[in-house]
Amino acid sequence: MKTLGLIGGRSDPTLSRMRDMIQRRGGSVVWLDSSRFPGHEHLSLEDGETRLNGQLLRHVRIWHLRALFLSFPVFRMPDGRYDLFHDWRARYLAQREMYATVSSWLRALRLDGGIIVNPVESLDQHVLKPLQLALLRRAGLPIPATLVTNRPEDVLAFAETHGEVVYKPVSGGAYCRVLMPEDRTPERLELLRNAPVIFQKRVHGDNVRVCVIGKEVVSAARIHTRAVDYRGNEDGYESVRLPADVRRMCIKAARVTDMPYCGMDLIQAASGEWAMLECNPTPVHLGIEDLLGHPVTERLVDYLWDRA
Repeated sequence: MKTLGLIGGRSDPTLSRMRDMIQRRGGSVVWLDSSRFPGHEHLSLEDGETRLNGQLLRHVRIWHLRALFLSFPVFRMPDGRYDLFHDWRARYLAQREMYATVSSWLRALRLDGGIIVNPVESLDQHVLKPLQLALLRRAGLPIPATLVTNRPEDVLAFAETHGEVVYKPVSGGAYCRVLMPEDRTPERLELLRNAPVIFQKRVHGDNVRVCVIGKEVVSAARIHTRAVDYRGNEDGYESVRLPADVRRMCIKAARVTDMPYCGMDLIQAASGEWAMLECNPTPVHLGIEDLLGHPVTERLVDYLWDRA
C-alpha cells in the first residue's frame, strides 16, 4: 500500500479532496495538521527517525506541503482587524519554534531523498518576492519593470520613466494598487521609512491563471475582472489554450522557482505579448477546477502517487 503525507490544516478543502482521491486509489494518508501543531499534534525527531503522534514515519517518503506558517507577531482578530494579543510574544516565539522544527525536518528529509511538493524553500517565496522576481528575471522570463525601495526619490524617478505604476507589499498580504498622484506627495512617500515596497510598471491586459504540475500545464484560465487585483473581484472564468511558447515559459518558471506544483499569474496584453507577475507555491485552484472542469487536484495526486 502506498502512503502519502499531507501537511496543512484539516479544514483545507484541497487537502480533503486529495485525501479522498488517495484513499479511493487504495492508498493511505498521514496528515500533519500544521494549524494544530504544537498544541495538539506531536512531532518527534530523534537521531534521524521521525514520529508523528507516536507513529514512525520511516515509510512516508513523499509529502505535499500545503501550509507551514511563518512566525509573525500579528494576529487577525474576530472582527477582521489586525491587532496584537496580550501574549503576542509567547505566541510569536512558539510559532517560530514550530516553523524551525517542521522546516528542519522537511529539509533534512529532502536531503535524504524524500520528496516534498513543494519544498520549504519554495514555500518561503510567499514572503521573498524580490528573490522570486530575481530567479524569473535571470531565467529570461518576461517580468514587468520592477523597483523595490524605501527611497522616495527612486519611486518618483521610476514613475517618471514607466508611466502608470502599481505597488504592493514585499512579503505579500495586501492588494496590489495603482500609484496615484496623492501617493506621490511627500507625506505619503514619507511612509516608506516604515518599510520598503514593490513598485512595478503596470501591464494592461487579461489576467490568466496557469497551473503547472511537473512538466505539464494542467490548467489555464482567463479571469474576467475590472479590478487591478483580481483576488475577490472575479467576474467569471474562461478556459484558455495557451500558445506552445507560453506553455514552455510557464514550465520553465515552475522549474527555476523549484515548484513542481505551481500557480502563476500572467497578463496577456492587447498587443499579444505576455508578462509574468508571480508564481504561487500553494495556489487556490478548486474554484477554477469546479467551474471549468480542470483536473488540477487529480493531476497533483497523480504526480505524488507515481513517486510514492
